[in-house]
Amino acid sequence: MIKKIKIFLLTSLAHVVSALDKNYLAAHLWLKASKLEPQNTIFLTTAGEHLWKINKKNYSINLFRKAIILDKCYTPALFNLGYALQKKGHYVESIVLFTKIVKIDSNHDLAFYGRGISFFKTKKYENAIDDFKKTIALQPMSPYAYYQISHVYSRLGKIDELKKIIIKVKAFEPQVADQLKRITNWIVISDF
Repeated sequence: MIKKIKIFLLTSLAHVVSALDKNYLAAHLWLKASKLEPQNTIFLTTAGEHLWKINKKNYSINLFRKAIILDKCYTPALFNLGYALQKKGHYVESIVLFTKIVKIDSNHDLAFYGRGISFFKTKKYENAIDDFKKTIALQPMSPYAYYQISHVYSRLGKIDELKKIIIKVKAFEPQVADQLKRITNWIVISDF
């Protein structure tokens, strides 16, 4: 009973300090909770997220791996590890992790998005397009996937597709559409 109360107090306080963006303290509290309940993947993953934010990247990655050992289908740990490896330039490994997530949850838009970025970085452009399209289908008003797919179309010289994306984005995020025109070296046409 005392252990449950300690865990409740630690995690409650961790949530509060997280909201205040006190990542070092939040990580410390989540780690303390995980010592009381070492099989809890949520505690490990959340501690890892906060450690990542304070630049304790390797420690963070180890916690994500530990959570995955405990539960190979725990998508938050899979996603965070995929993201962390992607940021370190390990794109093939991140593709594997993001693929595991979409097999578990075919509506995980961030996994499709993350995998699309890794596909782009490994020059698997058609795969990247497919994943960004899936992200758009799941989150049609979020400009991030439109932004990324525009870069792929630009890289491939698919101007007609690029133009369609920019027109679509202009309907709900005109500033992003203008930025895409500039970034992709789009020549502004009067009918745009």
